[in-house]
Amino acid sequence: MTNTMKARDWTGRKSDLPDRNRANLGPAGPILRGLPEPTTGFRLVVSIPSTGRAKILPDTVRAIALQNRLPDLLILSLVNPEDIGDLEPDTLPFPVKVVYGRKGATAQR
Repeated sequence: MTNTMKARDWTGRKSDLPDRNRANLGPAGPILRGLPEPTTGFRLVVSIPSTGRAKILPDTVRAIALQNRLPDLLILSLVNPEDIGDLEPDTLPFPVKVVYGRKGATAQR
């Protein structure tokens, strides 16, 4: 199998990796394709697993938006749609991918 998985296809489930040979894995897990092109010589991806923190998460993400170096992609790994609080991802100055899955640090990472 080759590295053809698209970022939008990755859900964090074992079934997403039918063949766990070295060609499909990077040092920290599956190799994702289809991410936005980096704006500099490297790609900065921020991932925030969160659940039950709808009052805190929007402020955290807005603080990231004030940084000098913005992420090329922000991934929010949530359990429920309510976990996003009053955050409107379309208004942020960087791409945001929201994924939903089961609760737990291991599953959400």
